Amino acid sequence: MASVQRGLPTLRRERLIDRAVDAIKQHIMANGLQPGDRLPSEPELASSFGVSRNVVRQALSSLEAVGIVHSEQGRGTFVAEIGATSNVLQHLDFWLDLANLDQRDYVETRSLFDAGVLQLAMRKATDDELDRLDGVVDRMAEQAEEDGGAEFGREHDAFHQALLDATHNRFLASLTIILYRFLWHAAAQAPNVRPVPRGDQVRAHRELVAGLRTRDESRIPALVALHLGQRP
Repeated sequence: MASVQRGLPTLRRERLIDRAVDAIKQHIMANGLQPGDRLPSEPELASSFGVSRNVVRQALSSLEAVGIVHSEQGRGTFVAEIGATSNVLQHLDFWLDLANLDQRDYVETRSLFDAGVLQLAMRKATDDELDRLDGVVDRMAEQAEEDGGAEFGREHDAFHQALLDATHNRFLASLTIILYRFLWHAAAQAPNVRPVPRGDQVRAHRELVAGLRTRDESRIPALVALHLGQRP
């Protein structure tokens, strides 16, 4: 759970529901909230935005309808997982033939996105951001040893969010994390795409960070192949 969160802006009284929706989305992105992280309560949001609880409730309902958040009775509202039941993925599943997706096409597609992300991260990531990535890999390793399936997936998601943050391109980070979650979902659903064992994922992600530290862009193709389990 995110423990320290930035303040919430007061809203002008115009198109309040739309503005509340935008403000909640900005709060999620600005604080790097991950699937499963809890949002402030309705009263807290209403007070911070300077609107009624009804406006906040309608804004949250709008976000829940498109799969951005989900509410649990008695517990609060949380950032939603983009998983197999997500409206977004259900629409994509309808149009894409995952049953016939093969390993070559999947790896080629992933490679295009991974190479661009790694190039930007290699150029822009600070040493502190690379240290943060190493810390996430350590937590991935712990969960792999403990066979913590859901927690391993959560840390894997956190790694890629941190990697995207290290590109210092907020639009790319917001767009690509959604794309990555779909690609992971596609790999899990496609019978002809081979899953990478967790232990191999941990080793690949650790070497990925080590490769980023070299700032040697000629290594990117090899890092992408390693990341996708294509080591010879």
